[in-house]
Amino acid sequence: MRLKAHQNITWKPREHAIFTLPNHKIEDKKYRAFSIASTPVEGFVLLGFRTGKKISSFKKH
Repeated sequence: MRLKAHQNITWKPREHAIFTLPNHKIEDKKYRAFSIASTPVEGFVLLGFRTGKKISSFKKH
């Protein structure tokens, strides 16, 4: 998943970021940690994650 990177955000490849979806009803945990698979010079945040046969409500949103 690609996200637009705002100018005031910095990160290093292979770091993790914690995300919430405050405007959505989510089952189970209200947050998730995803691996960042891009560098700041690319201009976007690329998140890496796996899904099984059943996709969680968090990842669906």
